[in-house]
Amino acid sequence: MRVTVKQALISGIAAATTLAALLSADWVYRTSVVRMPLQQAVARIPGVQRAMMPSAGRLSVQIRPSADLMAVSQAVNATAARVLGHAPPALLIEDHPSAQLTALAGQLRFVVAQGEATGQYVAMRRTILREATQAGAQAVVEMGNAHLYLTLHRGPNVLYQILPLPTGGTGRG
Repeated sequence: MRVTVKQALISGIAAATTLAALLSADWVYRTSVVRMPLQQAVARIPGVQRAMMPSAGRLSVQIRPSADLMAVSQAVNATAARVLGHAPPALLIEDHPSAQLTALAGQLRFVVAQGEATGQYVAMRRTILREATQAGAQAVVEMGNAHLYLTLHRGPNVLYQILPLPTGGTGRG
């Protein structure tokens, strides 16, 4: 069987056209059935200023500085699970930290690690609040079933951290 140049060219054009049509249909589907409904549903959550899904699997959320990080995060995950059928693989809570807040958060990681190692979460919370106040910042520390939610405010700047909690009784008492 002989294939002429004309036949090979036509086959290549047909394959490229089919691929382009499939990729376009996939983009339209993901945008209209997944991204837009999820962005709109998350944007309606109290405390959320803006929600974007720049790529498949990554959801970026900007929340109001006065919002409750734990409540918003849990509501975003629940909404994503309802719309997508699963939680987003990557949730990015946008913050606006200053160099001072970033340094303070770095110092507080030791306090968090010690609280996790010993299981003394109440003492950890008190220490975080005290050290934040000494640094001229306000801290909000909340603990859910699987995460520790830390919000640091100083002036117009805010830093959010969602830290996973160890599972399975790692504390010593």
